[in-house]
Amino acid sequence: MRLGHVTIVLGAMLMLMTGADEAPQPAAPATAPAARPGDDFSRTAIDVGLVVRDIERSVSWYRDVIGLKPLTTIDIEADFSGHAGLTDYKLFRVHVLALGEAAEAAKLKLMQIPETEPATCPSEFIHSAYGIRYLTIFVKDLTAALRRAADAGARPLVNGPVRFPEELGDHNWLACLRDPDGNIVELIGPVRKP
Repeated sequence: MRLGHVTIVLGAMLMLMTGADEAPQPAAPATAPAARPGDDFSRTAIDVGLVVRDIERSVSWYRDVIGLKPLTTIDIEADFSGHAGLTDYKLFRVHVLALGEAAEAAKLKLMQIPETEPATCPSEFIHSAYGIRYLTIFVKDLTAALRRAADAGARPLVNGPVRFPEELGDHNWLACLRDPDGNIVELIGPVRKP
């Protein structure tokens, strides 16, 4: 017997015992607590999609320079991409790479849309244009990450790596690289002594 039924049965018994004309009404069910910020999300990672000029070159760069793991490719049909507002009804393939093995690992989705010539966004500095301006990837060992990047032909921008200011309370270092399309990828992590 559920709680609501128990309340009604007890109310009817009380009514008979006291001679009351009406049975007490069951209490209103408790409302669910208000959702806290962040409770609406099924994953706590944000995946990023990048349209690239040369898909093979970009997949190789993010795999070999940064160390992302290729997971899968997904073919997106023209009708779906058009109805969803992703393209003007273009067929394309998404190459999904991840920061690790875990199912919840953040993913980078690279795509080249055939028969299109997307505009190039100014990317000399992060303030050169509005919108997403760089990717941040936290690494366990910045020295090893930069060695892997150098082995694949990539070098940090300007004076990288640069130590975070001590007043931020962070003992990490930052190095920025550019992907084949000029997007800035910042790597953050501790510098290990050889």
